Amino acid sequence: MIESLTKAVVGADPGVKGAFFLITEARETQLFEFQNISRHEWRNWLDNVWLVHNILAVGIEKVGAMPGQGVASMFNFGNSAGYLEGLCDANYLPVEFVMPGVWQKFHRLGGKSGPLGCTPSQEKTARKNRHKRCAEEKFPNHKVNKENADVMLLADYVWHQHFKEVEYEVPTGGITVRGGTYITWRGNRRNK
Repeated sequence: MIESLTKAVVGADPGVKGAFFLITEARETQLFEFQNISRHEWRNWLDNVWLVHNILAVGIEKVGAMPGQGVASMFNFGNSAGYLEGLCDANYLPVEFVMPGVWQKFHRLGGKSGPLGCTPSQEKTARKNRHKRCAEEKFPNHKVNKENADVMLLADYVWHQHFKEVEYEVPTGGITVRGGTYITWRGNRRNK
């Protein structure tokens, strides 16, 4: 039965303004934001997705405490991340923890984002704006904001790990055809 389900990956942000972002093999997407909802609704969403899609991975950002964050907020974040991991385990969904620098490097978002000599809050705002612009380019059909941009880009990274886009050279005229795993042309594969 799993072979007939649509293959997909999910990005998950267990923060207070977090979200799930699903991307199918054919790049169809679904955003589920869980600001002001209960964990019971997280479970319902994952249960419904699991029935319709063959989830190859749930990507969760592997983060730790940062200077200036309170003990209670970090405990709540860790509690939510553990709950999410437990939900995935209970539904037999494979979890992949991804360091922030890994998916940011993949999207070429590394390095300082703010002007030289800016405050940490100005740098964070500049970085979040850059992430938002990148997510808007990749997912123009979604309302992207600073809270959901990271989960979209994380899910996109996980998608690329499971459905690598490939390039094929067509023998006639040297035309290059680009696309996802659904390309059926069996020409010479060109490695980058």
